[in-house]
Amino acid sequence: MAALRLSGISKHYGRGAQAVAALDTVDLQIDDGELVVFVGPSGSGKSTLLRVLAGLDEPTAGEIHIGERRADTLPPAQRGIAMVFQSYALYPHMNVYDNMAFALRRGGVAKDEVTRRVGRAAEILQLDPLLQRLPRALSGGQRQRVAIGRAIVREPAVFLFDEPLSNLDAALRQAMRVEIARLHQRLGATMVYVTHDQVEAMTLADRIVVFDAGRVQQVGTPAALYETPANLFVAGFLGAPQINRLAGRLLAAGATGAEIEVAGLGRLQLPVDARRAAAGSALTLGLRPEHLQLRPGSGSGQVQLLEYLGDHRLAYVELPGLGEPLCAKVSGHGPSLRTGESVAVDIATGHGLLFDACGDAFPGLK
Repeated sequence: MAALRLSGISKHYGRGAQAVAALDTVDLQIDDGELVVFVGPSGSGKSTLLRVLAGLDEPTAGEIHIGERRADTLPPAQRGIAMVFQSYALYPHMNVYDNMAFALRRGGVAKDEVTRRVGRAAEILQLDPLLQRLPRALSGGQRQRVAIGRAIVREPAVFLFDEPLSNLDAALRQAMRVEIARLHQRLGATMVYVTHDQVEAMTLADRIVVFDAGRVQQVGTPAALYETPANLFVAGFLGAPQINRLAGRLLAAGATGAEIEVAGLGRLQLPVDARRAAAGSALTLGLRPEHLQLRPGSGSGQVQLLEYLGDHRLAYVELPGLGEPLCAKVSGHGPSLRTGESVAVDIATGHGLLFDACGDAFPGLK
């Protein structure tokens, strides 16, 4: 296995004034044995960077190092990487064993070594009973395991996954997420995983890299990105349902926190350092749905819609002066709520994110 280092990676399509930057000066260090997930909306640059890593696209600028070797000057076959694609791309006329063995045989690997590697991959992925089956006799999840097995047998320095679960239904995606997590634990391999699905990112990653418009917005652990996003884009991209965004105004800021005013909620005290902003500045308050508390039977809010999701409910509450209803996540076994009921809205102590007019977060106070 090996670490990855990306320095100043850019990728432009076109020339001159018409050039489009798919990647803009990406610097990133991925440690040996880490599972790092690239996440972002369509067109954000995450898949482009994966293709650049694999050697399928050439960077316009920058360097890639895999372990101690500079890799961007090497052809794909010499980089020590193996890639699992969104489509399974299995040979339909070959059985599972031959699909996994194909690249090794073409590379001149000895027969005994091919048998050993395929056997090991089949054991890891629980494919032993399926080795003689053709792809058409496999389920979607089984086909994806074969595609992963084809990568394992190559014993690469780095595994690359390009949205490998997007063709599976919800139940299979969940099962395959668990299998990939176990695979990472068992192999201790360096893995780079691309997805647009934040659930995959949050559940699989050691660290997440959030992309937008070809640039890295933030890098960190799932908990760090969720709890202390660097900006409004990251705060809005991670979290389901999305964070509530409310327009507000800064009244005062000091060493002990900030006082703000928000339509519908009045004056609030938040444990953030907003001293870089002037009093009266426009800002945005971000409230996670689970940090809103509802008190039925009083207050100026009104429940517009309830969604029952088993262990919890989502309540959409309209408040005077707010253009959009607030989404609150409440226990599915707590006090009953009814559509049309009046409620007071409280914010859980110590919670609430604050962003300036440019969308950058104010740091929290420790």
